[in-house]
Amino acid sequence: MQKPLKTMIQSRSLAVSVIMMALFGCSNSLYQAGKKDIQSGEWEAEDVVVIDMAIQDTSSTFDYYIDLRNSNEYPYQNIYLFIDLVFPNGRKMVDTLSVDLAYPDGRWIGKGAGGYYDCHILFKHRKKFPLPGDYRFKIRHAMRDVELKGIQSVGVEVAYVE
Repeated sequence: MQKPLKTMIQSRSLAVSVIMMALFGCSNSLYQAGKKDIQSGEWEAEDVVVIDMAIQDTSSTFDYYIDLRNSNEYPYQNIYLFIDLVFPNGRKMVDTLSVDLAYPDGRWIGKGAGGYYDCHILFKHRKKFPLPGDYRFKIRHAMRDVELKGIQSVGVEVAYVE
């Protein structure tokens, strides 16, 4: 026996809704983001990327991401970063992050086109900001090169965990 047209449409609508919730229901929503372009595409060892964020929400849980854009000129498979997070009261949290930018066969990991690739790297998972106020992310590369070629921009994104 064949189902009535109305029941088939409702079943398909329900299936599409379930699929959409599965794909997008667990995503994070952006709270704040900041990005700095590396002017010459050469990141000097002493150049610290500083991104300030005014945070008022101390009750929600967040994920912190580092966003990197590299070009085909980047000579390595990975990059090491020193990341300082300075709290409103002056205290500081210091981390070192190792990020793979390419697969062992040389293909770039990030999404991109035209020789530029964007990587969105989870840095801290499910964290709360302990104090309201101004936070400062300070990022510098920890590679041996004094002039690191091929890095086009560095950013920080803070997103709600839903």
